[in-house]
Amino acid sequence: MFVTCRTKSTRLPGKALLSISPGVSVIEHVLRRAKSIGADFPVILCTTLEDEDNILVEIAEREGVATYRGSTNDKLDRWRSAAKHYDVEYFATFDADDLFCSPQLIKNYLLRANDYEEDLIQASGMISGIFTYGVRVSGLEKGCSHKSSVNTEMMWEFFKCTPGIRIGELNEIPPQFRRRDMRFTLDYPEDLLFFRRVFLELGYSSNLEVDHIVEFLASNMNLVDINFFRENDYIQNQEKTILEERGKN
Repeated sequence: MFVTCRTKSTRLPGKALLSISPGVSVIEHVLRRAKSIGADFPVILCTTLEDEDNILVEIAEREGVATYRGSTNDKLDRWRSAAKHYDVEYFATFDADDLFCSPQLIKNYLLRANDYEEDLIQASGMISGIFTYGVRVSGLEKGCSHKSSVNTEMMWEFFKCTPGIRIGELNEIPPQFRRRDMRFTLDYPEDLLFFRRVFLELGYSSNLEVDHIVEFLASNMNLVDINFFRENDYIQNQEKTILEERGKN
């Protein structure tokens, strides 16, 4: 499992190192949540060679997490190099933005990865931030060979544009996760306020069950209002970045 993180961010500077609960930074929380999936599924922090990301490597080492350092902007190349270094055939991604990512959904994918015929597994129609992607490395190799840009932050766009790449959907998604009126991604100051408030209300734990979080928020939609309005900004920013990259090619 690859946790993808770097300290440089524009909309919320240094967000990986911000406190999400007293004494706990975002990246510490995410690494601990990733490790909760189980010892059979090693966690690898994929970060950059930039000096500013030394702190992330130090934190990962304290948390007992392996690391790989690669390209700053080319996420696909960083993943490919990490997969080669650790002899990985497939992996699930766990972005440091996604503090409520579901360990159970990730585990379900990893246990059944060989059963999927597709190169990229996504989870459409779910709350943003519950599941990112499942990636087959052979498909990743195709994407890296075909891409014409070194800025691959919007990595799914490069998969979609690569001939022969197959994209599928995650199986066995709990119906309560199939809603689009909540936002579990950290990109804006309002997102930080949202996560801090939820942890304050529920009590901090890196292992909070997503079912419990969703059920709680469904009865407290005033908390959802803290950041959900940012979802349109988030989508529009992604679309803008994709269009800019297309214009360069």
